[in-house]
Formats: sequence, C-alpha cells, structure tokens
Amino acid sequence: MLRKIIRGSGFTQSEEKLIEFADDAFFGLWSYPNVYSDEGYSKNKIGKEVSDLLVIFDKDIIIFSDKAITYNKKKKILRLHGRDGLKNQSYSLAHSYLAQRSL
Repeated sequence: MLRKIIRGSGFTQSEEKLIEFADDAFFGLWSYPNVYSDEGYSKNKIGKEVSDLLVIFDKDIIIFSDKAITYNKKKKILRLHGRDGLKNQSYSLAHSYLAQRSL
C-alpha cells in the first residue's frame, strides 16, 4: 500500500521561499524539502540533512542548497567577492557534493 509523503515546510525564511519557488515552477509534484539521511539517526533521532530541496524526475535529480550569508559592512566590497565569496561558494559546493554522494 502506498504511504502518504509528508513534505517539509522549511526551517528558515529562505528555505520557505525556496519551497515556494519550486511549487511555482511546477516542481511541487517532484520536490522533497528538507531531505534527511539515516546517518547519525541512532545518536540524535534526526539524521543528517542531505539537501534543502531535492527534485526527482525520472532519472534526473536536482539538489538545491540554501545558504544564508550575511553581508559584512566592515569589509571592502572587493574582499567580499574575493576570498570570502570563494569560501562561501566552496562550502555550498562541498555540501552539494556530499548530498550527491549520499544519494
């Protein structure tokens, strides 16, 4: 018998916007917000988050990762796009890579 899939609603405002975007873009039927793996489940009963939004259609999978990055007014704009921007992008890329590996 088929079980009803209960979709997550997002934990942050930006995750809620991401889910809203997916629904508006007709991904709603194939999207799964806040997907967790069973890694670490025995310790904290939650598991590890795989992605903020997962879209699965046939053999194709799209992984969405939402990062809330604050703007630091004390730093110069050139530095924000340089080393710090690269650090934030690298973190997001690593998170997406780990999500892909866990699938």
